[in-house]
Amino acid sequence: MAASNGNITADQSALLAFRDRMITSDSHKILQKNWSVTSSVCDWMGVTCDAQQRRVTDLNISMMNLTGTLPPQLGNLSFLVSLNISSNNFHGELPRELVHLRRLRYLNFGINNLGGELPSWFGSLYKLQYLSLRNNSFTGSIPPSISNMSNLETLWLSWNSIEGTVPTEFQNLHNLKNLIIESNQLSGPLPFHAFNLSSMESVSFLNNSLSGIFPDDICHRLQKLTWLSLAENNLIGRIPSTVSQCSLLRHLALFGNHFTGSIPNGIGNLTMLEDLYLQMNNLTGAIPNEIGNLTMLRILSFANNKLTGAIPIEIGDLAMLTELDFDNNKLTGGIPEKIGNLHKLEELQLHNNTLSGSIPATIFNISSLKTIQLCQNKFSGTIPLTMSNKLSNLQYFNIYNNFLSGVIPSFISNASRLVTLSLDNNELTGSIPDSLGSLRNLEYLNLAFNKLSSEPSSPELSIFTFLMTWRFLKYLGVDQNPLNGFLPASFSNYSTLEHLNAFSCKIKGNIPVGISNLSSLLVLDFSGNELIGSVPRTMHSLANLQMFYLDSNQVRDVLDIFCGLHSLGLLDLSQNQFFGSIPECLGNMTNLRQIFLDSNRLTSVIPAKLLSMKNLEILNLSSNFISGSIPLEIGNLKATYSLDLSANQLSGIIPTTIGELQALQNLSLAKNNLQGSIPESFSHMVSLEFLDLSHNNLSGVIPKSLQTLKVLKEFNVSFNRLSGEIPQGGPFRYFTGQLFMNNEALCGDPRLGVQPCQCNSIRSSSKRKVFFISLSVIAAIMIIAIVAILVQRWLKEPKGSGGTELMSVAKYERFSYYDLLHSTDNYSESNLLGEGSFGSVYKGILSDGIVVAIKVFNLQVEGALKSFDRECEVLRSLRHRNLTMVLGSCSNPDFKALVLKYMPNGNLDKWLHFP
Repeated sequence: MAASNGNITADQSALLAFRDRMITSDSHKILQKNWSVTSSVCDWMGVTCDAQQRRVTDLNISMMNLTGTLPPQLGNLSFLVSLNISSNNFHGELPRELVHLRRLRYLNFGINNLGGELPSWFGSLYKLQYLSLRNNSFTGSIPPSISNMSNLETLWLSWNSIEGTVPTEFQNLHNLKNLIIESNQLSGPLPFHAFNLSSMESVSFLNNSLSGIFPDDICHRLQKLTWLSLAENNLIGRIPSTVSQCSLLRHLALFGNHFTGSIPNGIGNLTMLEDLYLQMNNLTGAIPNEIGNLTMLRILSFANNKLTGAIPIEIGDLAMLTELDFDNNKLTGGIPEKIGNLHKLEELQLHNNTLSGSIPATIFNISSLKTIQLCQNKFSGTIPLTMSNKLSNLQYFNIYNNFLSGVIPSFISNASRLVTLSLDNNELTGSIPDSLGSLRNLEYLNLAFNKLSSEPSSPELSIFTFLMTWRFLKYLGVDQNPLNGFLPASFSNYSTLEHLNAFSCKIKGNIPVGISNLSSLLVLDFSGNELIGSVPRTMHSLANLQMFYLDSNQVRDVLDIFCGLHSLGLLDLSQNQFFGSIPECLGNMTNLRQIFLDSNRLTSVIPAKLLSMKNLEILNLSSNFISGSIPLEIGNLKATYSLDLSANQLSGIIPTTIGELQALQNLSLAKNNLQGSIPESFSHMVSLEFLDLSHNNLSGVIPKSLQTLKVLKEFNVSFNRLSGEIPQGGPFRYFTGQLFMNNEALCGDPRLGVQPCQCNSIRSSSKRKVFFISLSVIAAIMIIAIVAILVQRWLKEPKGSGGTELMSVAKYERFSYYDLLHSTDNYSESNLLGEGSFGSVYKGILSDGIVVAIKVFNLQVEGALKSFDRECEVLRSLRHRNLTMVLGSCSNPDFKALVLKYMPNGNLDKWLHFP
């Protein structure tokens, strides 16, 4: 019937404006066709009118997959009582004209893409009882004006980007029953004022950033409370024992906070409780036995805490329980047999505790179980042989990382819905049962690190033939089992398998050609087996392969076959018999990050193209027969952190471009025929931790600039022809002599097993040569002058027997550091005569038996150098009854000492001390 009333026309006009802004994915466009001017608005889909005035009072177009914006004309539906556009894709801001909908009692805009700040005009909708804006993109803070909606019973603002705090004005909402503001960005203390409303039944601030403690009196204030969720915030302190006073509580979620202390015993008084979530806190102590009083419980989760003690036997009384999760605690003891009484249990999660004993067979009588998670404990004994007779619903069975022994029960095949079966890291024996092949829904199977073997009746490994029935399998792990057999001659088309891990399984024979049928493979690991022959040329069909491990076999082939695997990120062919040259085409594999070709029979040179791989992280070519020089292009390996070219036949010099590898942590060029010097550019490799240049023909000095390599832990240059001083600063202070042994003329600290450098050694630098020659000439002139003066004085003075002798300068000698070190027994404390401001005095015995006093100057002290020069002059003219002669000195830039004839009748420190 066509519209005739003017008022109906106004409602019709508003809805037509709404229709024109909508886009629907409905190809039939039912709503667009239904909302037509040829029919009464009261007959339109989703529209309800009142019987008397024929005005639109209810508009419900939820879940119609509509897209568009809200027109301002919606505000003209002045008789509207209920508006529901939830579960669509409306976007944009709310038009202000909606403030005119003063009769509204129900408003649901939830699950759309509406945005903007929450409008303050909501406070004008005085009759509103239900407001849902959940799952949108609203921002800003909650406007205090919402507190004007005195009839509001439910406020649902979850899953937005609302910030700030809950306004204190909320305490005026005396009819509020449900306050749900989950998954926003609320901050600050927990809003206690929100807990002053005695009408409140449900409160949830889940997943915000609220802080503070759990209110002690919350149950006293909110005596009607049935639902409380403060989970995933930053709450601290203990869970108060007064929580037991919330006698009507059905749902309590406090997980994901920082609560400490124990679980209050009084929690057993919450007999109406159905869901208890306390996981992901820092709770300690034992699980209270009173938990057995919560006979209505469906979900019990204490995971990820620090709980200790045993699992209470009373858990077996929770007949309604569907989920039991005690993962990641420190629980001990065994699993109570009474858990077998939980006939509605679907999830049993006890992962990562210290539980021990055998797995009770009663668990496997629970036919409702979907998940059994007992991994990473200390369970022993066997898997009950009847375990799967009733587990027709079991999908996830994980018992890895225990001490289980015995065989895999063949009855496990009765768990026909199994998706994940993980028995790895146990001590299981026997053969892999053929019945596993009937588990057609398997996606993940891990039997690794056991003692499983193959059926002796067949040389082929049957587990690989099961792949044809495992059509959904993505992961197969049989690593570290003595399977001792051959791969099947052909593989069927297992297009879903992504991970095949079979390292160290004593697999023999050739890699079958049919391996190429595993077209979805991402990881293939056959390392540590007894494979022989060549790599099948069909391997190039594995276009998705990202990691290929074939190391530690006896495969003999060339490398060209791998150039077609363009998705490959890791290639490990080490410890095989690959031969020939390294192909240039490997350098075109831009996804390669790690290459291990060590311990093969590769020859020729390192191709420059290989060194153009700017994303390569690890390159190991060691223990081959590669010759030639190291290409200059090695400087292109900017991302490489481990480079090993050792044990080859490389020659020539080390290119300076290697210093450009600032990410390099490990470098080994050992056991080659490299010549020349160690490049100064090595000091630019700031990340270098291990450097091995041993067993080469390197010459020259060790650059002192290497002292700046702060993270260098090992530096091996043994068995070369190096000379000069070993640096003493930076990491060199901690190196041992073994790292420098068997070189031509290295010198330095005697603790390194090398000769000390001569105190007055001639420097290699031409500038230093000129300096020291000039210094020697000046010193000679000064000595001659001093000798002449002293001789003249001696001739003028009377020669009496009671006088002291003059110091003889004719016997002045130069001593090496090594001479003095040896004479004082490495400057032993037993030879220490005294200490002064500028150094120490030691007693020493020279190689010819003469006893001397050695004054060693501490050059780190300011003024010590001047003191040395001054004393040299003074002691040449000094007369003293107990000090008769200066024998000589040792002087170099790093060490200065005077050698004096020892006083037989006194203490040198007493008679002549440092100033």
